[in-house]
Amino acid sequence: SYEPFPRTDGQTDNNALISALALGFAIALWTTIALSYIPALLVFFVTMEKEKKIFHQQKVMGVGTRAYHMSNYAFDILAFMPSLVAISLVYKVMASEPLQDHIGGVILLLVLYILAVPPFGYVLSRQFPQST
Repeated sequence: SYEPFPRTDGQTDNNALISALALGFAIALWTTIALSYIPALLVFFVTMEKEKKIFHQQKVMGVGTRAYHMSNYAFDILAFMPSLVAISLVYKVMASEPLQDHIGGVILLLVLYILAVPPFGYVLSRQFPQST
């Protein structure tokens, strides 16, 4: 080492804090990037269905409005469960001890996010006339 004196306890704790903050920031950044694709995909598919008039086709075939929308909502939730599991595993493996102690709260927030995003995507899809 290039330092003439050994590190104090405060300096060692400070280095651990900085590394924990850097790891937490990296995990938060990558989680935010990963979760931003979910609404984008929903908006794309809802807009494509609107463009190809799939709802009209289903209506002509006898599918009720409520059944159509509830099945889309259920599919959207189930389609993003692998993402939820993968992000939960990353948090469980990579997160610091204080976060691992509260991993249940993190998983609850992710589940609530998955439940809230489809309605947001459906509302947002009205702003786009074409899927591409």
